[in-house]
Amino acid sequence: MHDLLQEMGRERTRLWKHEDISLVLKNNKGTEEVEGISLDLSHVKEKLRFKTPAFARMNKLKLLKVYNSGGASKKGNCNVHFSQGFKFHYDELRYLYLHGYNLKSLPNDFNAENLVHLSMPHSYVQQLWKGSKGMEKLKSIDLSHSTRLTETPNFSGVVNLEQLILQGCISLRKLHTSIGVLNKLKLLNLRDCKMLKSLSESICCLSSLQTLVVSGCCKLKKFPENLGKLEMLKELYADETAVTEVPSSMGFLKNLETFSFQGRKGPSPAPSSMLRTRSDSMGFILPHVSGLSSLLKLNLSDRNILDGARLSDLGLLSSLKILILNGNNFDTLPGCISQLFLLGWLESKNCQRLQALPELPSSIEYIGAHNCTSLEAVSNSITHDSEGQLSAAFTVVAPGSGIPDWISYQSSGREVTVKLPPNWFTTYFLAFASCVVTSPSVLPYADSINELCTKCTVFYSTSSCVSSSYDVFPRSHAEGRMESDHVWLRYVRFPISINCHEVTHIKFSFEMILGTSSAIKRCGVGLVYGNDDENYNNPGMIQFNSIFSPPNLEIHDGEPSGSGCSNVDGSESDDSDYYTADEGEPIATACYHSESGDAGKERLQM
Repeated sequence: MHDLLQEMGRERTRLWKHEDISLVLKNNKGTEEVEGISLDLSHVKEKLRFKTPAFARMNKLKLLKVYNSGGASKKGNCNVHFSQGFKFHYDELRYLYLHGYNLKSLPNDFNAENLVHLSMPHSYVQQLWKGSKGMEKLKSIDLSHSTRLTETPNFSGVVNLEQLILQGCISLRKLHTSIGVLNKLKLLNLRDCKMLKSLSESICCLSSLQTLVVSGCCKLKKFPENLGKLEMLKELYADETAVTEVPSSMGFLKNLETFSFQGRKGPSPAPSSMLRTRSDSMGFILPHVSGLSSLLKLNLSDRNILDGARLSDLGLLSSLKILILNGNNFDTLPGCISQLFLLGWLESKNCQRLQALPELPSSIEYIGAHNCTSLEAVSNSITHDSEGQLSAAFTVVAPGSGIPDWISYQSSGREVTVKLPPNWFTTYFLAFASCVVTSPSVLPYADSINELCTKCTVFYSTSSCVSSSYDVFPRSHAEGRMESDHVWLRYVRFPISINCHEVTHIKFSFEMILGTSSAIKRCGVGLVYGNDDENYNNPGMIQFNSIFSPPNLEIHDGEPSGSGCSNVDGSESDDSDYYTADEGEPIATACYHSESGDAGKERLQM
């Protein structure tokens, strides 16, 4: 399409100004020189009528695009009307995009042999065409949000189709059985096709299919038995459907990388057999998971998974990097999770019966335990890797109202400042541990738009009087409402461009990206070191189970905690203590109130 648009760059061959297009349509001024029409409806104030006579001489038309760059999604906002029986020359047509097309189908004789892309979002189409059409060059069909579409067309004449997008076609009841001939189809998007009750077994013949989306198909009750024949499938999204059982053939999906199978949100139903075999009504079994050797992301949220659900098979998913188990009803997770050596992201949000998380692998970067109100501990440690390295992005979010007592520099409010001890930066230094406590008061109720997350700005100054700062943006966020105070614990490193040996003072300033700063009740910073005993072969550990109970410290407004912190005006008192994570031994230092500038501010994505 890029080459096509370049080819049509000559002014005399294209119409793109809505004033010119309006003139052509009203006065039937179309000529055979016109090769392209591109009409942006966001600039159109009057109703434009597309009539056959205006297009009668446009026999070289290659592109016809009627779109809305303003983002209007409802067809009622469309200021274009296609007259009954509308026809145009399509022999040379390559690209057809008609937003809000108001007719029930394309013209009966429509057979654009050179057409590559067909897009008619928010249309009134009920049946795209009748019978078979010989359009072997067609690569993509997009009928998204065509709410009157009841069935797909016969695909036998479009065998080279690569994308079929039917998202939001809420009246669609069935797929034409000829869909099985599309052996080059890579994407099939059926999201929110709410009347679709079944998938034709013929989709199992889609030998090139890489992405299948059926999320939101709330009446879809089962997958085809031969789903495992889709050997090239990489992504399967089946959230909020009526499917309760996955066929055993799914274990043959050796290239599957993402499987999202989130249940319907709301009150928990009676225990279902989300992944059960017919002979086992007790729990949840991932059939033949050893075959899912490429699986990177698994989402089993809101499936009412109970204890005894035989989740131990998760340990066989050796490639897994993201595991999402939000909104379930188990008390514990299996210890086999520690064997998932690539796992970086673990979510168990809103699992209100969850009491503890198991030992986790050193690869872990994020733990989301929002609203896990029964949670008492996140294991007893987080380990570093074999080289003693800690992920710079490591984050934990969990209920709690206090900062762990091993984080020595603490302050009420949203800022904490530190005067670093001499020679603080050694080869064993891993990261700064930053921590904030947030209140639930500013969080709105569940809405995909309403999210809350903490941003951190790190100010620093050096022995050579250089001051600067950089931003640390979170990889975690909270959707909806948190029912209690929560602790956000994150490990932060300096960018490699900073000479850490020269840094003498730091200040961490926190804010809510969405919400207000008043949501932050207190904050803290600690220095984290690996084990410095060369004869000690095991990786170092960071104890942080104290995150779930307030530290036994007195915190004063506007000043860091500890016995030797500076006053707000910068005057210093006696040396305070901070502790390495391993040793628990105090090291003398003092706190300091810095006023670093913003020059040279850098940004980190955490």
